[in-house]
Amino acid sequence: MKVLLLTGLGALFFAYYWDDNFDPASLHGARVLLTGVSAGIGEELAYHYARLGSHLVLTAHTEALLQQVVGNCRKLGAPKVFYIAADMASPEVPERVVQFALDKLAMALRYPMAVGLNKGHKVTKNVGKPRHSRRRGRLTKHTKFVRDMIREVCGFAPYERRAMELLKVSKDKRALKFIKKRVGTHIRAKRKREELSNVLAAMRKAAAKKD
Repeated sequence: MKVLLLTGLGALFFAYYWDDNFDPASLHGARVLLTGVSAGIGEELAYHYARLGSHLVLTAHTEALLQQVVGNCRKLGAPKVFYIAADMASPEVPERVVQFALDKLAMALRYPMAVGLNKGHKVTKNVGKPRHSRRRGRLTKHTKFVRDMIREVCGFAPYERRAMELLKVSKDKRALKFIKKRVGTHIRAKRKREELSNVLAAMRKAAAKKD
């Protein structure tokens, strides 16, 4: 049973720990619980999963705004959409919201994550042992999917926009040096430069088609 429990930018967590064979089509029919969907990134995530055909359980503080998002998700193709108005700052509310999702979609939590459900009350931090990752910084299919999704909502980061300005005027070496200061290593900087160069090429191609 496919289940994702995501909220806001918690989706970025999976970008470094998911397999490289990620396929957005695999989210069709997935059961997704999203919090904070009345506006901003939470709302846009709800629309993305609706387009992918996921079953949704949505929650937010304001019921009127929540109902609007639910209606939009149904129009975008979400097979099932349930909602519950809740204030996640209350300590007892997250458990009630999760139980609501379990009851409505018969969710079996494969990924028991509750990113963002601890707003406003003290929790015990669970810190795992650090581990070396050979995949860190690689642009996997899932990483690209998440980055594209966030960029659609937020746009490029300031350093990415500056690097793209340098690449537009063919200052590749200067762009590489600039990116390295932001991402830390030469290898990761080269990957980022290549990624941004591909974005620029795609933008130029799209502009040429319009002309």
